[in-house]
Amino acid sequence: MEPISQILDAVYRTESRRVFATLVRILGDFDLAEEALHEAFASALEQWPRDGVPENPRAWLVSTGRFRGVNVIRRLESVLDVVYLVFNEGYSASSGDSLTRVELSAEAIRLGRLVVELLPDPDAFGLLALMLLHESRRPARASADGELILLDKQDRTHWDRAMIAEGRSVTERALEVPSVGTFAIQAAIAAVHADADNPVATDWRRIAAWYDLQLRADPSPVVELNRAVAVALRDGPEAGLAQPYLFFGGRCEEALEHYRTAIGAQVEMVLRFSESPEQPPPGMPAPGFESKIMHCSFKVGGSTIMASDGCGPGATYSGFSLALSLATEAEAEKAFAALADGGAVKMPLVKTFWSPLYGQLVDRFGIEWMVMVAL
Repeated sequence: MEPISQILDAVYRTESRRVFATLVRILGDFDLAEEALHEAFASALEQWPRDGVPENPRAWLVSTGRFRGVNVIRRLESVLDVVYLVFNEGYSASSGDSLTRVELSAEAIRLGRLVVELLPDPDAFGLLALMLLHESRRPARASADGELILLDKQDRTHWDRAMIAEGRSVTERALEVPSVGTFAIQAAIAAVHADADNPVATDWRRIAAWYDLQLRADPSPVVELNRAVAVALRDGPEAGLAQPYLFFGGRCEEALEHYRTAIGAQVEMVLRFSESPEQPPPGMPAPGFESKIMHCSFKVGGSTIMASDGCGPGATYSGFSLALSLATEAEAEKAFAALADGGAVKMPLVKTFWSPLYGQLVDRFGIEWMVMVAL
Protein backbone atom coordinates (compact mmCIF):
# COMPACT_ATOMS: atom_id res chain seq x y z
CA MET A 1 0.00 0.00 0.00
CA GLU A 2 1.24 3.47 -0.89
CA PRO A 3 2.41 5.42 2.21
CA ILE A 4 -0.04 8.05 3.51
CA SER A 5 2.59 10.76 3.19
CA GLN A 6 2.89 10.12 -0.55
CA ILE A 7 -0.90 10.04 -0.96
CA LEU A 8 -1.19 13.36 0.87
CA ASP A 9 1.58 14.88 -1.26
CA ALA A 10 -0.30 13.85 -4.39
CA VAL A 11 -3.60 15.16 -3.04
CA TYR A 12 -1.95 18.47 -2.08
CA ARG A 13 -0.51 18.91 -5.58
CA THR A 14 -3.78 18.13 -7.36
CA GLU A 15 -6.49 19.39 -4.96
CA SER A 16 -5.10 22.08 -2.64
CA ARG A 17 -5.93 25.02 -4.94
CA ARG A 18 -9.53 23.92 -5.38
CA VAL A 19 -9.91 23.20 -1.65
CA PHE A 20 -8.47 26.65 -0.87
CA ALA A 21 -10.79 28.39 -3.34
CA THR A 22 -13.81 26.62 -1.85
CA LEU A 23 -12.79 27.58 1.70
CA VAL A 24 -12.35 31.22 0.64
CA ARG A 25 -15.93 31.24 -0.70
CA ILE A 26 -17.26 29.57 2.47
CA LEU A 27 -15.29 31.54 5.08
CA GLY A 28 -15.02 34.85 3.23
CA ASP A 29 -11.41 35.47 4.28
CA PHE A 30 -8.15 34.53 2.52
CA ASP A 31 -5.99 34.30 5.66
CA LEU A 32 -8.55 32.22 7.53
CA ALA A 33 -9.05 29.95 4.51
CA GLU A 34 -5.28 29.38 4.26
CA GLU A 35 -5.09 28.54 7.96
CA ALA A 36 -8.08 26.19 7.64
CA LEU A 37 -6.44 24.48 4.63
CA HIS A 38 -3.28 23.76 6.62
CA GLU A 39 -5.34 22.51 9.57
CA ALA A 40 -7.27 20.18 7.27
CA PHE A 41 -4.09 18.61 5.85
CA ALA A 42 -2.63 18.30 9.36
CA SER A 43 -5.80 16.47 10.43
CA ALA A 44 -5.55 14.20 7.39
CA LEU A 45 -1.98 13.31 8.28
CA GLU A 46 -3.20 12.32 11.75
CA GLN A 47 -6.48 10.56 10.89
CA TRP A 48 -6.00 8.90 7.51
CA PRO A 49 -3.37 6.37 8.71
CA ARG A 50 -5.85 5.31 11.40
CA ASP A 51 -9.20 5.57 9.59
CA GLY A 52 -8.14 5.07 6.00
CA VAL A 53 -8.15 7.42 3.01
CA PRO A 54 -11.69 8.76 2.34
CA GLU A 55 -13.40 8.03 -0.97
CA ASN A 56 -13.43 11.73 -1.84
CA PRO A 57 -10.32 13.34 -0.32
CA ARG A 58 -11.18 16.85 -1.61
CA ALA A 59 -14.66 16.81 -0.02
CA TRP A 60 -13.16 15.54 3.24
CA LEU A 61 -10.58 18.33 3.28
CA VAL A 62 -13.18 21.01 2.52
CA SER A 63 -15.48 19.72 5.26
CA THR A 64 -12.66 19.53 7.82
CA GLY A 65 -11.28 22.94 6.86
CA ARG A 66 -14.73 24.53 7.03
CA PHE A 67 -15.31 23.09 10.50
CA ARG A 68 -11.97 24.41 11.76
CA GLY A 69 -12.57 27.82 10.17
CA VAL A 70 -16.07 28.23 11.60
CA ASN A 71 -14.77 27.28 15.05
CA VAL A 72 -12.10 29.98 14.81
CA ILE A 73 -14.74 32.57 13.84
CA ARG A 74 -16.95 31.60 16.83
CA ARG A 75 -14.09 31.90 19.26
CA LEU A 76 -13.10 35.08 17.75
CA GLU A 77 -16.62 36.58 17.83
CA SER A 78 -16.92 35.95 21.56
CA VAL A 79 -13.49 37.43 22.24
CA LEU A 80 -14.25 40.59 20.25
CA ASP A 81 -17.58 41.07 22.03
CA VAL A 82 -15.89 40.84 25.43
CA VAL A 83 -13.11 43.25 24.44
CA TYR A 84 -15.70 45.75 23.19
CA LEU A 85 -17.66 45.46 26.45
CA VAL A 86 -14.48 46.29 28.38
CA PHE A 87 -13.83 49.28 26.11
CA ASN A 88 -17.38 50.61 26.45
CA GLU A 89 -17.23 50.38 30.24
CA GLY A 90 -14.09 52.49 30.11
CA TYR A 91 -15.48 54.91 27.52
CA SER A 92 -18.81 55.47 29.33
CA ALA A 93 -18.58 54.04 32.84
CA SER A 94 -21.82 52.50 34.18
CA SER A 95 -20.87 53.11 37.82
CA GLY A 96 -18.51 55.18 39.94
CA ASP A 97 -17.82 58.90 40.24
CA SER A 98 -15.95 59.25 36.94
CA LEU A 99 -17.63 59.57 33.54
CA THR A 100 -14.94 57.35 32.01
CA ARG A 101 -12.31 54.85 33.12
CA VAL A 102 -9.17 55.37 31.09
CA GLU A 103 -7.45 52.21 32.33
CA LEU A 104 -10.26 49.96 30.99
CA SER A 105 -10.27 51.58 27.53
CA ALA A 106 -6.48 51.34 27.37
CA GLU A 107 -6.59 47.66 28.35
CA ALA A 108 -9.26 46.94 25.71
CA ILE A 109 -7.13 48.59 23.02
CA ARG A 110 -4.09 46.59 24.18
CA LEU A 111 -6.13 43.39 23.89
CA GLY A 112 -7.39 44.48 20.48
CA ARG A 113 -3.81 44.91 19.26
CA LEU A 114 -2.94 41.48 20.63
CA VAL A 115 -5.88 39.84 18.85
CA VAL A 116 -4.98 41.31 15.43
CA GLU A 117 -1.37 40.23 15.97
CA LEU A 118 -2.37 36.65 16.79
CA LEU A 119 -5.28 36.41 14.35
CA PRO A 120 -5.29 39.14 11.67
CA ASP A 121 -9.02 38.85 10.93
CA PRO A 122 -11.02 41.73 9.31
CA ASP A 123 -13.48 41.82 12.24
CA ALA A 124 -10.57 42.13 14.68
CA PHE A 125 -9.13 44.99 12.63
CA GLY A 126 -12.59 46.59 12.55
CA LEU A 127 -12.92 46.51 16.34
CA LEU A 128 -9.42 47.87 16.91
CA ALA A 129 -10.07 50.70 14.44
CA LEU A 130 -13.40 51.55 16.09
CA MET A 131 -11.83 51.70 19.56
CA LEU A 132 -8.93 53.86 18.37
CA LEU A 133 -11.21 56.35 16.62
CA HIS A 134 -13.55 56.64 19.61
CA GLU A 135 -10.66 56.89 22.06
CA SER A 136 -9.13 59.71 19.99
CA ARG A 137 -12.05 61.93 21.11
CA ARG A 138 -11.55 61.34 24.86
CA PRO A 139 -9.73 64.66 25.55
CA ALA A 140 -12.79 66.55 24.23
CA ARG A 141 -15.59 64.37 25.67
CA ALA A 142 -15.95 65.89 29.13
CA SER A 143 -16.15 69.42 30.52
CA ALA A 144 -14.02 70.71 33.39
CA ASP A 145 -16.77 69.72 35.86
CA GLY A 146 -17.07 66.21 34.40
CA GLU A 147 -20.17 66.66 32.25
CA LEU A 148 -20.45 64.73 28.96
CA ILE A 149 -19.91 66.78 25.78
CA LEU A 150 -21.67 65.35 22.73
CA LEU A 151 -19.87 64.94 19.40
CA ASP A 152 -21.25 68.09 17.73
CA LYS A 153 -20.18 70.28 20.68
CA GLN A 154 -16.65 68.89 21.12
CA ASP A 155 -13.55 71.01 20.49
CA ARG A 156 -12.01 68.93 17.72
CA THR A 157 -8.60 70.57 18.10
CA HIS A 158 -8.27 68.44 21.26
CA TRP A 159 -8.77 65.17 19.38
CA ASP A 160 -5.73 62.88 19.23
CA ARG A 161 -4.70 63.16 15.58
CA ALA A 162 -2.05 60.44 15.80
CA MET A 163 -4.63 57.99 17.11
CA ILE A 164 -7.05 59.06 14.35
CA ALA A 165 -4.40 58.39 11.70
CA GLU A 166 -3.78 54.93 13.11
CA GLY A 167 -7.51 54.25 13.38
CA ARG A 168 -8.05 55.30 9.78
CA SER A 169 -5.22 53.03 8.60
CA VAL A 170 -6.60 50.05 10.53
CA THR A 171 -10.09 50.77 9.14
CA GLU A 172 -8.70 50.41 5.63
CA ARG A 173 -7.34 46.97 6.57
CA ALA A 174 -10.76 45.97 7.90
CA LEU A 175 -12.48 47.02 4.66
CA GLU A 176 -10.22 45.02 2.33
CA VAL A 177 -12.56 42.00 2.25
CA PRO A 178 -15.80 41.64 0.23
CA SER A 179 -17.95 40.85 3.29
CA VAL A 180 -17.51 43.75 5.72
CA GLY A 181 -18.34 43.18 9.41
CA THR A 182 -20.35 45.47 11.69
CA PHE A 183 -17.28 46.65 13.62
CA ALA A 184 -15.65 47.74 10.36
CA ILE A 185 -18.81 49.61 9.31
CA GLN A 186 -18.94 51.45 12.63
CA ALA A 187 -15.25 52.26 12.29
CA ALA A 188 -15.84 53.62 8.79
CA ILE A 189 -18.57 55.92 10.15
CA ALA A 190 -16.28 57.09 12.96
CA ALA A 191 -13.52 57.75 10.40
CA VAL A 192 -15.83 60.02 8.38
CA HIS A 193 -16.57 62.04 11.53
CA ALA A 194 -12.83 62.20 12.25
CA ASP A 195 -12.17 63.62 8.77
CA ALA A 196 -14.36 66.68 9.48
CA ASP A 197 -12.72 69.70 11.13
CA ASN A 198 -16.16 70.83 12.35
CA PRO A 199 -19.72 69.39 12.37
CA VAL A 200 -20.75 71.38 9.28
CA ALA A 201 -17.96 69.76 7.24
CA THR A 202 -19.21 66.23 7.98
CA ASP A 203 -19.81 64.14 4.84
CA TRP A 204 -23.33 62.94 5.63
CA ARG A 205 -23.64 61.33 2.21
CA ARG A 206 -20.91 58.81 3.09
CA ILE A 207 -22.28 58.30 6.60
CA ALA A 208 -25.79 57.62 5.29
CA ALA A 209 -24.36 55.08 2.84
CA TRP A 210 -22.53 53.26 5.66
CA TYR A 211 -25.71 53.24 7.78
CA ASP A 212 -27.58 51.70 4.83
CA LEU A 213 -25.05 48.88 4.88
CA GLN A 214 -25.18 48.53 8.66
CA LEU A 215 -28.98 48.41 8.62
CA ARG A 216 -28.80 45.40 6.29
CA ALA A 217 -26.04 43.70 8.30
CA ASP A 218 -27.29 44.39 11.84
CA PRO A 219 -30.72 46.08 12.01
CA SER A 220 -31.70 47.78 15.27
CA PRO A 221 -33.72 50.80 16.48
CA VAL A 222 -30.50 52.72 17.15
CA VAL A 223 -29.18 52.12 13.63
CA GLU A 224 -32.54 53.12 12.15
CA LEU A 225 -32.54 56.36 14.13
CA ASN A 226 -28.96 57.24 13.25
CA ARG A 227 -29.58 56.50 9.58
CA ALA A 228 -32.68 58.72 9.62
CA VAL A 229 -30.68 61.63 11.00
CA ALA A 230 -27.84 61.06 8.50
CA VAL A 231 -30.30 61.00 5.59
CA ALA A 232 -31.97 64.18 6.86
CA LEU A 233 -28.65 65.99 7.16
CA ARG A 234 -27.52 64.64 3.80
CA ASP A 235 -30.64 65.84 2.01
CA GLY A 236 -30.69 69.18 3.76
CA PRO A 237 -33.91 69.66 5.77
CA GLU A 238 -32.89 71.95 8.64
CA ALA A 239 -35.63 70.72 10.94
CA GLY A 240 -34.61 67.07 10.69
CA LEU A 241 -36.55 64.06 9.45
CA ALA A 242 -40.17 63.41 10.37
CA GLN A 243 -41.44 59.86 9.89
CA PRO A 244 -44.82 58.25 10.62
CA TYR A 245 -44.91 56.03 13.71
CA LEU A 246 -47.83 53.70 14.39
CA PHE A 247 -49.14 52.56 17.78
CA PHE A 248 -51.33 49.48 18.17
CA GLY A 249 -52.18 49.42 21.88
CA GLY A 250 -51.05 45.83 22.43
CA ARG A 251 -52.01 44.45 19.00
CA CYS A 252 -48.78 45.19 17.11
CA GLU A 253 -47.88 41.53 16.52
CA GLU A 254 -51.37 40.88 15.18
CA ALA A 255 -51.07 43.94 12.92
CA LEU A 256 -47.69 42.83 11.53
CA GLU A 257 -49.09 39.43 10.59
CA HIS A 258 -52.16 41.06 9.03
CA TYR A 259 -50.08 43.45 6.92
CA ARG A 260 -47.76 40.61 5.92
CA THR A 261 -50.57 38.49 4.53
CA ALA A 262 -52.73 41.36 3.24
CA ILE A 263 -50.19 43.57 1.46
CA GLY A 264 -46.91 41.64 1.53
CA ALA A 265 -45.27 43.70 4.28
CA GLN A 266 -41.74 42.57 5.18
CA VAL A 267 -40.83 42.76 8.87
CA GLU A 268 -37.26 44.05 9.24
CA MET A 269 -36.77 43.98 13.00
CA VAL A 270 -38.69 43.52 16.28
CA LEU A 271 -37.58 44.56 19.78
CA ARG A 272 -39.73 43.62 22.77
CA PHE A 273 -39.76 45.43 26.12
CA SER A 274 -38.26 42.31 27.71
CA GLU A 275 -35.33 42.47 25.25
CA SER A 276 -34.44 46.11 25.94
CA PRO A 277 -30.67 46.41 26.58
CA GLU A 278 -31.43 48.92 29.35
CA GLN A 279 -34.31 49.45 31.76
CA PRO A 280 -37.05 51.40 29.93
CA PRO A 281 -37.96 54.88 31.25
CA PRO A 282 -40.38 55.08 34.23
CA GLY A 283 -43.90 53.93 33.32
CA MET A 284 -42.72 51.83 30.37
CA PRO A 285 -44.17 49.28 30.01
CA ALA A 286 -47.41 48.76 31.89
CA PRO A 287 -47.76 45.50 33.90
CA GLY A 288 -48.43 42.63 31.52
CA PHE A 289 -46.79 44.41 28.57
CA GLU A 290 -43.29 43.01 29.15
CA SER A 291 -43.50 40.70 26.12
CA LYS A 292 -45.16 43.31 23.90
CA ILE A 293 -43.34 45.06 21.06
CA MET A 294 -41.36 48.11 22.13
CA HIS A 295 -40.23 48.98 18.60
CA CYS A 296 -40.36 47.39 15.16
CA SER A 297 -40.03 48.33 11.53
CA PHE A 298 -41.52 46.87 8.39
CA LYS A 299 -41.43 47.66 4.69
CA VAL A 300 -44.35 48.13 2.37
CA GLY A 301 -42.99 48.50 -1.14
CA GLY A 302 -40.15 51.01 -0.88
CA SER A 303 -41.39 52.64 2.33
CA THR A 304 -40.20 51.80 5.85
CA ILE A 305 -42.77 52.14 8.64
CA MET A 306 -41.98 52.09 12.37
CA ALA A 307 -44.43 50.87 14.99
CA SER A 308 -44.95 49.83 18.62
CA ASP A 309 -47.50 48.37 21.01
CA GLY A 310 -47.24 51.57 23.05
CA CYS A 311 -46.76 51.67 26.80
CA GLY A 312 -49.88 49.80 27.84
CA PRO A 313 -53.56 49.09 27.18
CA GLY A 314 -54.60 52.31 28.92
CA ALA A 315 -52.50 54.57 26.69
CA THR A 316 -54.33 57.31 24.83
CA TYR A 317 -52.50 56.96 21.54
CA SER A 318 -54.56 57.81 18.50
CA GLY A 319 -52.72 55.11 16.58
CA PHE A 320 -50.41 57.54 14.77
CA SER A 321 -47.46 59.77 15.73
CA LEU A 322 -44.70 61.62 13.95
CA ALA A 323 -41.10 60.81 14.90
CA LEU A 324 -38.82 63.84 14.59
CA SER A 325 -35.10 62.98 14.52
CA LEU A 326 -32.64 65.83 15.09
CA ALA A 327 -28.86 66.08 15.09
CA THR A 328 -28.22 67.95 18.35
CA GLU A 329 -29.70 68.37 21.82
CA ALA A 330 -30.12 72.11 21.28
CA GLU A 331 -32.21 71.51 18.16
CA ALA A 332 -34.29 68.88 19.96
CA GLU A 333 -34.97 71.15 22.94
CA LYS A 334 -35.94 74.03 20.66
CA ALA A 335 -38.25 71.89 18.53
CA PHE A 336 -39.79 70.17 21.56
CA ALA A 337 -40.60 73.50 23.24
CA ALA A 338 -42.07 74.96 20.06
CA LEU A 339 -44.27 71.92 19.35
CA ALA A 340 -45.45 71.70 22.97
CA ASP A 341 -46.48 75.37 23.06
CA GLY A 342 -50.27 75.29 23.36
CA GLY A 343 -50.23 71.50 23.57
CA ALA A 344 -49.31 68.96 26.26
CA VAL A 345 -46.09 67.13 27.21
CA LYS A 346 -46.65 63.38 27.57
CA MET A 347 -43.03 62.55 28.39
CA PRO A 348 -40.37 65.24 28.98
CA LEU A 349 -37.06 65.03 27.16
CA VAL A 350 -34.89 62.44 28.94
CA LYS A 351 -31.82 60.33 28.16
CA THR A 352 -32.60 56.79 26.97
CA PHE A 353 -30.48 53.91 25.68
CA TRP A 354 -31.48 54.71 22.10
CA SER A 355 -31.15 58.50 22.26
CA PRO A 356 -29.36 61.18 24.31
CA LEU A 357 -32.73 62.99 24.47
CA TYR A 358 -36.17 61.54 23.79
CA GLY A 359 -39.62 62.92 24.60
CA GLN A 360 -43.29 62.73 23.60
CA LEU A 361 -45.90 65.47 23.26
CA VAL A 362 -49.25 66.36 21.73
CA ASP A 363 -49.26 69.65 19.82
CA ARG A 364 -52.06 72.25 19.87
CA PHE A 365 -53.75 70.48 16.95
CA GLY A 366 -53.87 67.08 18.65
CA ILE A 367 -51.00 65.58 16.63
CA GLU A 368 -48.68 63.34 18.67
CA TRP A 369 -44.91 63.77 18.28
CA MET A 370 -41.82 61.85 19.39
CA VAL A 371 -38.73 64.11 19.39
CA MET A 372 -35.29 62.52 19.63
CA VAL A 373 -31.57 63.04 19.06
CA ALA A 374 -29.34 60.59 17.23
CA LEU A 375 -26.54 58.95 19.20
